[in-house]
Amino acid sequence: MARRARTRIDDLLDAWALWLEQGNHHAAPRSVLAKWMEGKGQILPSAGGADVVCAAAFPIEEQVEAAVLAIALDETLAADVLRLEYNAAHAGVCQRRGARPYNPHRTDQAAKAALLNVSVRTYRSRLAWARGEVERRVVAR
Repeated sequence: MARRARTRIDDLLDAWALWLEQGNHHAAPRSVLAKWMEGKGQILPSAGGADVVCAAAFPIEEQVEAAVLAIALDETLAADVLRLEYNAAHAGVCQRRGARPYNPHRTDQAAKAALLNVSVRTYRSRLAWARGEVERRVVAR
């Protein structure tokens, strides 16, 4: 089977995974508890008066993370497959699925499918669907 050609969505998802690895995952607005903890017991207003900012102000990686979170609401398996395939916050997937941590850089699609308890065919179809959804929600805007 021939390898699929690398596309813009691959570069975008790789940048998203790197962005998450660096500790940047603030796509969702902060909760009241987070604001309280940040204010050391006081709820301080945010700098702009609100936590909601237009999507154009977010880096593209935050838009991808928001798209993946939206995908997870409808199809958790597809979001988990995407996170495992691109090694993006995969520890949360392992914890949620009750799997012990693994080395993501030495794991092929068959092992990742086994970790999710699905066939390789299902893994690949969910991956293709999730990549298409991210492209539709982020790139095609």
